[in-house]
Amino acid sequence: MTPNHLLALLTLLATLAFHLWQNHSAQHGGPIALPKSLWLGLTLYCWLLQPPLIIRRAPNPRAKTVWRLFWALMLARAAAEAALQWEQQPDCRLMLSCDSDYPAMLAEGITAPPVLFLRGNPEWLHKPSIAIVGSRHATPQAMRIAHDFGQALSEYGITVISGMAAGIDTAAHQGALKGKAGTIAVWGTGIDRIYPASNRALAHQIAEQGLIVSEFPLDTRPLAGNFPRRNRIIAAQSQAVLV
Repeated sequence: MTPNHLLALLTLLATLAFHLWQNHSAQHGGPIALPKSLWLGLTLYCWLLQPPLIIRRAPNPRAKTVWRLFWALMLARAAAEAALQWEQQPDCRLMLSCDSDYPAMLAEGITAPPVLFLRGNPEWLHKPSIAIVGSRHATPQAMRIAHDFGQALSEYGITVISGMAAGIDTAAHQGALKGKAGTIAVWGTGIDRIYPASNRALAHQIAEQGLIVSEFPLDTRPLAGNFPRRNRIIAAQSQAVLV
């Protein structure tokens, strides 16, 4: 068997295992019992095969495919090991879509992210919630309105969800933290990368009083394509969206 055939076979097995798990969950109401490390590795392997991370400078299509599969396999193994080590920190958790407390709104409303990186209290995922989103370059008046809405909703026991971007998102989180219902920040980066860096203090406060969520592997940079994916989680997890 040539290296090309071997890599193709490994890819096929990984993909089949992932789809078998999904089909078994849908038909029998529960997942195939796989070790968490193996399940996480297969998931990250499939994620890393997506176009943004493939090797584009290979000399020909066949070589490009081989390098793409090889590096995805290596990256997935390293990413899974890093994620499991990260989970050992206080208040950090890898939530799998097969977990009993995986949020129903995410599971039913969109293609559910197979893995969620969480920092904080996961209970906020099961509370009534409203998203507040808006411009990164908001006027002072708009910032005050977002802050006041965030605080008022939180005082009424409604969790505020946003993306912790500069501008409206930041103001909404800050207002919500003054209430009693907490706030959820959904990131478009790895959960170990605070973006924007100016929100470092806010990120620590949200982790202590609310919850930070990311579907991206550790060390994922703030690429433009990540933020529409982040936004779908914000929308799916919210009963309403205030723009």
